[in-house]
Amino acid sequence: MELSAIATLISVSLALATFFIGRISASNLAGKETGSLVTDIKYIKESITRIERRVDCDIGKLEDRADEVSIQIVALGKDVSRSVETSRSAHRRLDEHLVREHGSLKQ
Repeated sequence: MELSAIATLISVSLALATFFIGRISASNLAGKETGSLVTDIKYIKESITRIERRVDCDIGKLEDRADEVSIQIVALGKDVSRSVETSRSAHRRLDEHLVREHGSLKQ
């Protein structure tokens, strides 16, 4: 074989080897980038899950507090209605006293 034919074969072999090595390197880099993206997505999903748990807990606490406030409002309404009834009763007694003692209601 001639020297030029050997040099051509070596050049072609080297070009093929360089091409395949470049593809493997590019594939490894793409794999690393994909792995990094997968890790980032996993972290984001875990963070969202933690946030959802906290929000659910906060909502539960707020619902419990709203129930307590509702019960307190009902109790206050009962107290007010008893106070109104007591006040009416006191006014009736005062009116009866004025009629008995003075014969008529003062205006």
